[in-house]
Amino acid sequence: MTMEMFNEDLVEKRENITGPSVSLSYRRTQATFSKEAAKLMNLSTESCYISFGFDKKANQLGFFVSNEPGSQKAQVKLLHVGATNVDCLYVNMASIFDKYPALQFEKAVVFPLHEHEKKYFYISLDEGKSKPSKKK
Repeated sequence: MTMEMFNEDLVEKRENITGPSVSLSYRRTQATFSKEAAKLMNLSTESCYISFGFDKKANQLGFFVSNEPGSQKAQVKLLHVGATNVDCLYVNMASIFDKYPALQFEKAVVFPLHEHEKKYFYISLDEGKSKPSKKK
């Protein structure tokens, strides 16, 4: 048996993502936006919709915010998390998860949100961090 040795500097704690972020949950078919992300994107539950784009080459999911509804747009909704007594904004996006297998994670994953100069927002799938599982 051959043992591969770990030859990098040991990091004791995994760094959390700070600032604007988006959490993708394949199981719940939702994208949830942090307070910072909602503020940066100017999201609200009143007539706010998001359309999506995916760049396979750059491995990025884009979010395009609009005030007009459409069949290819998801309405921004309010989610109350009872366990932590926190409200956050989210969108349902089952067809986006189904179309792009790269988004189908086993656990919820958090990504830092970036703003593009052409006034859309995106996440890079290479920057995600899995949320830890609840202890039972």
